[in-house]
Amino acid sequence: MVSSEIEVVDDTATVSAAAATGGGAEPAVPSGAGQEVEEEEEALKDDVYTGAAYGDLEKLHRLVEREGRSVAKPDALGYHALQWAALNNRVAAAQYILEVGFPTILLGA
Repeated sequence: MVSSEIEVVDDTATVSAAAATGGGAEPAVPSGAGQEVEEEEEALKDDVYTGAAYGDLEKLHRLVEREGRSVAKPDALGYHALQWAALNNRVAAAQYILEVGFPTILLGA
């Protein structure tokens, strides 16, 4: 299976598995530093591809309608927001992307 930059993971399953095995997938972070890391990671995830992959319609609305981001341009791996939505079974996000970006997706702009 090909890995990607955006991976949707069920948080509850990850937490349950880590608790059952007595360990965690994440390295320990000193208190106080965790928030900085989380904020940095969140800033990196503030794009239409992540919004589409997670089905975050509020994020998609904000990025497209207020910030003018395109849903027709591919990410660094060559995948479009519509592909991320479809891959993760995010029907509402895929429908929104088709509604706002349909002409530009067809023209490849």
